[in-house]
Amino acid sequence: MQAEPATAIAKSLKVMSQGYYRYPTIAGNLLVFVCEDDLWSVALEGGPARRLTTGFGSATFPRLSPDARSIAFISNDDGNPELYVMPAEGGVPTRLTFLGATMASISGWSHDGSEIYFSANPSAWYEREMRAFSISNRDRAAQDRMGRRFIRTFAPAGG
Repeated sequence: MQAEPATAIAKSLKVMSQGYYRYPTIAGNLLVFVCEDDLWSVALEGGPARRLTTGFGSATFPRLSPDARSIAFISNDDGNPELYVMPAEGGVPTRLTFLGATMASISGWSHDGSEIYFSANPSAWYEREMRAFSISNRDRAAQDRMGRRFIRTFAPAGG
């Protein structure tokens, strides 16, 4: 039987008593969150949290793939916020986008884990004008999903 996510967070907080914990994502038996501008993971049963990233910039908006094997996240290690992906057990992140946006966030993964959905504002005249994109987890090519329309909500068809 799996522990409740709140129980896992509470158990890991006993080990990590200071800091801030943001952007939790859960898949399978794994909880990933942001603390001290880096990604951390902990099993849902609890236990010590493991730091997954140690970059110069900040990591935000992590999203675990449906199979809990990969983590997509936004990082500004190279200046602008860009989309990265890495193995959930840790390893070297791979940069997927080179959009040069000033804002970016991840919505999630497709059900089969083949695409990552995210929003960003490349070449926008108004900074908060975000556009929806998808990027293939196989060929790593970003596609503009909605053109220059203003995003209010974004969900797969029928969702």
